[in-house]
Amino acid sequence: MRYNARLLFSVCIAVLPGKPGRPQVIEVIGTSVHLQWTAPKWKGATYITEYTIEFSKSDIAVSVDANAEPLKSYTIRNQLQPQTKYRFAVAAVNSKGQGPWSAESVVINTLSRMLFFIKMS
Repeated sequence: MRYNARLLFSVCIAVLPGKPGRPQVIEVIGTSVHLQWTAPKWKGATYITEYTIEFSKSDIAVSVDANAEPLKSYTIRNQLQPQTKYRFAVAAVNSKGQGPWSAESVVINTLSRMLFFIKMS
C-alpha cells in the first residue's frame, strides 16, 4: 500500500491594525481634553490612515476621527459637557478597516466652561 501525503499550509495575513496603547489624558481645559497614545505594534496590511477616538460618559458614547499617521495625539475641543466624567479609547484605521479598541483611559472630570470678563473703565 502506498501513501501520497501532502501537507497543505494556510497563511493568514492580518490586514487590520493592532490595538493602540491606552490613551493618556495630557491636559483638561474647560470642556476640552488633549489625549496622547502609542501606535499599535502591528499596523496591518497597509499604513495607518487615521485613528478613531471614542469618548463616553455613563451609557452614551461618541466617536471622532483624528486623521493621519504619525499622529498619536489629539485635542477634543469644546465637544464635552462641563463638570462631567468621561473615559476615552482609541482605534487605529487603515485602508482595510478599523482595528480593535485600546484599553480605556482613566476617568477624567471636565471643568466648568471658562468665562472671560473684560473690565470696562
